[in-house]
Amino acid sequence: MYRHYTWLLTLSDHVAHFGLEHHESSDDRVDENSLAEAPLREGVAELLAHEYVHSWNGKYRRPAGLLSPDYQQPMDGSLLWVYEGLTQFWGTALPVRAGLVTPESYREMLASLAGSFDTEPGNRWRPMADTAAAAQILFSAPDAWTLSRRSVDFYEASVFLWLNVDAELRARSAGRASLDDFVKRFYAGAGGAPALKPYVEADVYATLAAIAPGDWRTLIRRHLDTTGTQALLAGLQSAGWQLTYSPEKNSYLETRLKRRKTVERQSSIGLRINDKGDDRGTIIDTVEDRAAAQAGAGPGMKIIAVNGRKYSVEVLDAAIAAAHETRKPIELLVESADYYRTLSVAYFDGARYPHLARIDARPDTLSQVLTARAD
Repeated sequence: MYRHYTWLLTLSDHVAHFGLEHHESSDDRVDENSLAEAPLREGVAELLAHEYVHSWNGKYRRPAGLLSPDYQQPMDGSLLWVYEGLTQFWGTALPVRAGLVTPESYREMLASLAGSFDTEPGNRWRPMADTAAAAQILFSAPDAWTLSRRSVDFYEASVFLWLNVDAELRARSAGRASLDDFVKRFYAGAGGAPALKPYVEADVYATLAAIAPGDWRTLIRRHLDTTGTQALLAGLQSAGWQLTYSPEKNSYLETRLKRRKTVERQSSIGLRINDKGDDRGTIIDTVEDRAAAQAGAGPGMKIIAVNGRKYSVEVLDAAIAAAHETRKPIELLVESADYYRTLSVAYFDGARYPHLARIDARPDTLSQVLTARAD
């Protein structure tokens, strides 16, 4: 798979930020202050783990559809739920096993993902499989209307798919097998010089069935082909946890505010807001059936004031809390091109953030996934 592995890590505010995988190395670029605080370092750990996993999941074992023989043949991204989705799963789990991220932080991250899928309108009409098929278009799509359109969220949605697979492997084998066993078998190979071993979808099901017999295609295609969040949340529940909401802030979303300068209030009034420089207060996206959008808010508008006070995250949060007590709509003064409008946002349920809660009647397989291995 590789003779050695090298991470090239760039800390800079003057380059594009991404990770790019290779057989024996990766090009990883993050914000200049990404190592300054523990919550920010967690993001670096996840990026480095993600790109490292690609050495064997993506570079060594690669979907046959991504091996187009020439530029006249289109690439087939239908197995990106393995190439990227399983990589995302391990890219977030391995830092926990290594002690670089706490299990609590991981659960807050998972809750934020589940909460986002739970509120976005896009998954009500577009299945996850279609986001993989349209990846080459969605990668460059604008942030506006992402919640209604979906993005390349096969990365994040697949985490719940593979949690479901892990829990099912444990159940069908009476606890003798897990996703670790699938990885050992599916990605087995000799170390050394980079090699390439393609696969097709049936190979995934056959390997799973060799470990624990059963109809794996139906379970996985339920995640890929159905709309809504039933399969996704069922995957979370199969691991012994469920999505809940409370007024307590989600620590991962607060870190995201620092890392990406994005204010996430989609679970309450239904807004994602830019918090960076001159664009601070500009609406990135809206949840179309939530209060802000119903009042007329849309991507590109800039929030100037909230209830007569100059906009800030703190002022907005105070207004959300006040509306819960007074039952009076939140007044947003917004700028849209050359026009100003006052929107009356009838939201009265207060602060609402996603978290996870244990399901006592089910085994906690999520904690088993995150437990460090000695072998």
